Amino acid sequence: MLEPGRSTTLKTTDANGHVSEAKYDPLGRLLEAWGPGRTPSTSSVPDLKAVYTVPEYDPENPDRKPPFVTSYTRGHNDRVETSVTLYDGLGRERQTQEEADGGGHLITDTLYNTSGEIWQTNNAYLTHEAKTGELFTPLADTAVPNITRYTYDGLGRVVEETPVLKVMDRRPRRPPRSRCRPRRPATSTARTGPR
Repeated sequence: MLEPGRSTTLKTTDANGHVSEAKYDPLGRLLEAWGPGRTPSTSSVPDLKAVYTVPEYDPENPDRKPPFVTSYTRGHNDRVETSVTLYDGLGRERQTQEEADGGGHLITDTLYNTSGEIWQTNNAYLTHEAKTGELFTPLADTAVPNITRYTYDGLGRVVEETPVLKVMDRRPRRPPRSRCRPRRPATSTARTGPR
């Protein structure tokens, strides 16, 4: 079943007769999604729920907060996992914030060059200082243990993808061995019998 205005899919029936459903807002953005065989209900958890937030403009604060989308994903035993995706002024994905097991957030950054191409991604790193819906900036580039950098040719095609690992070797090191061999102590043997 298609929505007549935008031709977006509202219901899909698979080969086994299971129905998947989706709901959209008036702007055509996905609000809720229900997997095969799950009937939409206010008392049950959808497989995906999205909330769109555009912060209000404050004339006294020219640094406007970026828009973001909060996604609630249904996991095992109806556990809801929350993730936030922030966008820049051009509508490009800038940062994702996912809840980490044990507290904190896993942050992933996408950085662009002057041509609008992705030149570096800061792969998921843990922090306890991020605020949901606000762009988090690490203190230094060295605080991100795993990054990926991209190189392009003149036609904007990726020609090189370079992973960079910044992991400290915390294994205990043995002291260097001395090249000088210890001398054996001199021993004397006393003879008690006749020669």
